[in-house]
Amino acid sequence: MSRPLPPLIPPFRLCLIEEGVYRGGHPSLKNMRYLRRLKLRTVLSLVPGSTGPSSDLREYCDAEGVTLFWHAVDKYDDGFSHTPQLVASLLNKLVDPRNHPIFIHCRDGGHNTGLVVMCLRRLQNWNLPTIYEEFMRYTKANDITFKEKKFVEAFHAPVLIPLQIPVWLWDGVRHSKHPSVKLELEVDPDASTSKVAGVGVTNVTEKEGFGEQSVVQGKGKAGEMWKRPRQTHKQIEVHVSLKLGALDLTGVGFATCCRPGMDMTDMDGAGDVKSKGAQHKQSERLKG
Repeated sequence: MSRPLPPLIPPFRLCLIEEGVYRGGHPSLKNMRYLRRLKLRTVLSLVPGSTGPSSDLREYCDAEGVTLFWHAVDKYDDGFSHTPQLVASLLNKLVDPRNHPIFIHCRDGGHNTGLVVMCLRRLQNWNLPTIYEEFMRYTKANDITFKEKKFVEAFHAPVLIPLQIPVWLWDGVRHSKHPSVKLELEVDPDASTSKVAGVGVTNVTEKEGFGEQSVVQGKGKAGEMWKRPRQTHKQIEVHVSLKLGALDLTGVGFATCCRPGMDMTDMDGAGDVKSKGAQHKQSERLKG
């Protein structure tokens, strides 16, 4: 008679925050069977320098061929020890698909890990209230300190963006500019590079900034940069079957970008858009 397998127990506060990126508390021996199912490639440990990662975690990483990075930080109860440079180096590893699947943890998966995740969300262009709300879900008292808020708001340390980035970061398209975080682009030493606005650009699809033109190498003459014209909402044909108030939530101004001959400001009772000709005929009938 075969013995039952031991239960699969995840680490405390384990959560998949993005595809290939996990967060949680320090795993113990009973969690190793579960971790093996994740097929981890990298582990980031944020634990005090006096203890370091446990021997069980070290042995697990050695046996499974997992790269373990240990960054000494103070316990949350003992003070705030994160620096912008430390967080930027952790973000470098989190956004690099070569490190995925990756697991970042501290002692309890709360404040120390959460602060890094908040800066990751900042890099993803999340708004601050949503970032704070997610952070508080993983803290013991569902709170966030003023110092932690100010750290995220002021975070501007340079983050290295690898040649290939995951889809969950800017839809997989690299940018050289960010509204709040300084970016540095990794350059492929084996590829020819050109300079666009002082930034080295390789044969990877890149953009100078959010909402600007994208630049792709390999089009046109040799060594020439080809600028792909960006599409705007005015180039897209709009088909409407809802009320205008329900559509123009973001202030796009559908009346200025609709199909020729369509008036978005005039709708019938069913919510359908009327053409100029239909409006004229209706006006003539009313006059008669």
